[in-house]
Amino acid sequence: MHHAAVLTMGTLLGRGIAVLAMPFLTRIYTPDDFSALASYSAVLGILAVIACLRFEVAIPLPESDGTAVSLLVAALLGPIVIAAVAALVILLAGHQLAALFPRMASPAILWLLPPGVLLVGMFQAMQFWATRKKQFADVARTRVTQAVAGVSAMLALGLGGIGAAGLTFGHMVMQGAGALGLGIRTLRADPHLLRGVTRQGMFAAAREYRRFPLWSMPEALANVAGLQIPILLIAAFADTDEAGQLMLAMQVMVMPMALVGSSLGQVYLSRAPTEHREGRLAAFTLSIVRRLALFGAPPIAVLGLTAPWTFPLVFGENWARAGVIAAMMVPWIVAQFSWSPISTVVLITNQAKKFFFVAIVTLALRAGVVAFFLLTLGSENGTFALCLVNVCFYLLLLIVFTIIPQRRPASSSAQDF
Repeated sequence: MHHAAVLTMGTLLGRGIAVLAMPFLTRIYTPDDFSALASYSAVLGILAVIACLRFEVAIPLPESDGTAVSLLVAALLGPIVIAAVAALVILLAGHQLAALFPRMASPAILWLLPPGVLLVGMFQAMQFWATRKKQFADVARTRVTQAVAGVSAMLALGLGGIGAAGLTFGHMVMQGAGALGLGIRTLRADPHLLRGVTRQGMFAAAREYRRFPLWSMPEALANVAGLQIPILLIAAFADTDEAGQLMLAMQVMVMPMALVGSSLGQVYLSRAPTEHREGRLAAFTLSIVRRLALFGAPPIAVLGLTAPWTFPLVFGENWARAGVIAAMMVPWIVAQFSWSPISTVVLITNQAKKFFFVAIVTLALRAGVVAFFLLTLGSENGTFALCLVNVCFYLLLLIVFTIIPQRRPASSSAQDF
């Protein structure tokens, strides 16, 4: 629990710095600037999922440090390759990409994608290695450093008159800063770490943990794309700054989840394996979901339903639309808050394939519904459609992985859940 508390404190401090800076950033940057950032962060989020081929998630698992460091090197090579490919695509097809992502038409923003993928991917890999080595204080400090560096860059560049590119650069720093620092501390702690890595060892480790790129990566990609592709559609087809307004609303509304979700997830994960072995996981998971909904819904509802009045006061008159969007998001965020802390039930019960199928189907539905509303009814209705399909997505996950298993006979729950 001490380790969880350290990580949670680092997350809270980092998130708190970003939140406190937001009223200043919304007065320095325009909603159009935030629309460019929304497109950039959506593309970066999709690329980041595949950057390490999900080998980073496997780093804490091997008993042998030799196998683990082979996975670390494989995970670090991935972002280098993805960043190089992204740079080549931008070089050869920059004009086509600008047409596909009009909010990112600036070459300065497009060219921030390769270093962004590289930094985020390297940070992800080093963070999992630090977790393996129980270097939780280092990870916590890095999260605070990321927030300070990212916010400082955004404020300085914005005050210097650099618009969307400055906001995007600060976001890149906030997402990836610290990767180098974690790497240096790792090498200092074990200077002989990389000497034993061989090509044969990397191939052997990749073969042993091939289920991560084969199953975990497509599942994670479908899940992230299900949220990010509709945002890209809104940014591309909306005639206004709707994507920027949506991004601010999302950042504010996920605060309760960011502040307490990680710690609640740690508590659930600490007990869930034992409950699963004893055949009580279905009932235990459903009880956690009920508590999450009971205690999470009121503050989320207050935050969202008062947003049409509070957002213009806190963030400036240009952000009134973001307040309206925040109010629409209340059911979506309540459903997501009820699911996210117990989402590891998919891994605990070895149901990654089922989750992958659900994610693929809902990806098509989410993108299709949002595109239909955008093209037929306009940008504001596209945002409403996004809120609606995300509510349905998280409710479907709750039904499939918590309510249905709870209704099965007790004798079969331990095996089938």
